[in-house]
Amino acid sequence: MAAVLVTGASGSLGRHVVRELAEAGHATRRLVHRSRPPQVGVDDRAGDPTTGAGLEHALEGVDAVPDATGRLVAYSTAMLSRRRGARLDRRPGPRPARP
Repeated sequence: MAAVLVTGASGSLGRHVVRELAEAGHATRRLVHRSRPPQVGVDDRAGDPTTGAGLEHALEGVDAVPDATGRLVAYSTAMLSRRRGARLDRRPGPRPARP
């Protein structure tokens, strides 16, 4: 299974994403600003996606970063791409044609 870091994990969308990933057996991490109640099967990592604080540590060994903050987290996206050669938010199947 994939190792996944969820940004926006304590929000209305993110908490559902985290729960589904953990229940599916993925190694799930939450990027959190402050301490949260523990969740079974979930590892918390302190960090801030807007400043980049803590992201180097949070991204270690991660395969994917779903962003549930509602905004693009360019710093973490670029860092993960450099570290693992990963492509984020890619789904199987044909890609749309470019205009």
